[in-house]
Amino acid sequence: MIAHELLDSLKFLVGRGNEELRAATEGGSVVSNEDYICPVGWWKRENRCYRFASGSSLTRDDAVALCGGSQLFVPSSDEEFQAVKEFINNHEPFPRPNSTDIPVWSAWIGCNDEVTDNVFECVDGTQFTPASTSSWWYFAEPDNEGSPGSGPVNCVQYAVWANGLFDTGCNDFIQPLCEAPAVKRKRSNMYSLTRSPDGRLVKGWCLANHTHRTISSDSNTHCASICMTDEACSSFNHHA
Repeated sequence: MIAHELLDSLKFLVGRGNEELRAATEGGSVVSNEDYICPVGWWKRENRCYRFASGSSLTRDDAVALCGGSQLFVPSSDEEFQAVKEFINNHEPFPRPNSTDIPVWSAWIGCNDEVTDNVFECVDGTQFTPASTSSWWYFAEPDNEGSPGSGPVNCVQYAVWANGLFDTGCNDFIQPLCEAPAVKRKRSNMYSLTRSPDGRLVKGWCLANHTHRTISSDSNTHCASICMTDEACSSFNHHA
């Protein structure tokens, strides 16, 4: 049984504990969607993570190398393409010391038609054709025309100004947008006390990716008072 004094001392948790568990925050904190998380600095959508590896423009091969263990972005559905377009279009410029910030103007797509013209094979093993993805492409694209010196026009970029895809030379210089699977948050074998949205005190899992502190305390109320003075504290356990 939970003592009445503990219930009283936990009033400050109303609206905080479960919100923390559900909140989808930037920077790799606890997320709500099926408990998936992304590393710090990545943007999360459903169970995928996205980030620009650099504000600088790179060739396709250099962009692949910079993504490292992740991959260049590959759209897998109209919904994902539209969402990531918004992420790209609204991305903040990259700061550059003692110079003008670098705006986001393009993004490599991890697909090419180097084997068969207009059959774009992607780094994740999928493929698509312009006919099956017509809404993704800018007007009259792909057209097999690239910039001088950019090499064979077998690669794909997203251009912010056009709000759509272009085929482009693989040696062209485009900004590297990387994609990786989100990681499912591991559950702790410890429990914490928190409040449900209707104010009930409930037992939940301890928060992953949060700091757990151990302190000496003589009572539940002492534990609660310490937690109340710490803005970062959203729940606590008391072991007799």
